Amino acid sequence: MNSVPGNKVLFVDDEPGMREIMAILLHEDGYEVLTASDGLDALAKIRASKPDLIISDLNMPRMSGTELLSVVRRRFPAIPSIAISESYERSDRLPPGVLADAFYPKERCNPDEFLRTVASLIRASTARRGDNLCSQQPAVQLMRAVRDSDSQTSLMLNCPDCLRTFSPDYPEKDSGGVNEAHCPFCAAPVSFVTDASRVCAHRTTLDAGPATGPLPA
Repeated sequence: MNSVPGNKVLFVDDEPGMREIMAILLHEDGYEVLTASDGLDALAKIRASKPDLIISDLNMPRMSGTELLSVVRRRFPAIPSIAISESYERSDRLPPGVLADAFYPKERCNPDEFLRTVASLIRASTARRGDNLCSQQPAVQLMRAVRDSDSQTSLMLNCPDCLRTFSPDYPEKDSGGVNEAHCPFCAAPVSFVTDASRVCAHRTTLDAGPATGPLPA
């Protein structure tokens, strides 16, 4: 057994059979195993219980492993990760640390070597320190106004979890407090502030010229 008791591994793959096989392999080596069917499902699992290591397929629907691991690198830099793929080739490798800490082909993966890599990455990582898994909590956001190619103005938020941009519902009369929306992609809660006077002022600015940008401070 390579693992240290209590280590938690999140395995992400859209193939149920692969999730089952890997869950058994990791569990038999002493890990607590979480599974997810794609990147968005994985982000929900990470919100609920941050793992000590993430193993992800690269080709998945809704949110690919490439996109998921990119988000993890930015939001949870202390969590080590392993990328796996059927289409993996040595020429596909990126410099260490850009996307994942290790890469493995699904069909040519040696179980013993794989488990040694999992244990080595967890031991070398500060991800085991619970509260240090994320560098900071997502801040309350101020909506930004953007004009599209049809000169229509939209108010947008960036999701702190999946980093995608969406247009939330916002109150017609702003109370001056913090509002909350849920990302339509990953369902993460997003806290934001909207100021009706700033929104109106920014819309007037956009109507008067081509410039776009964030809401004025």
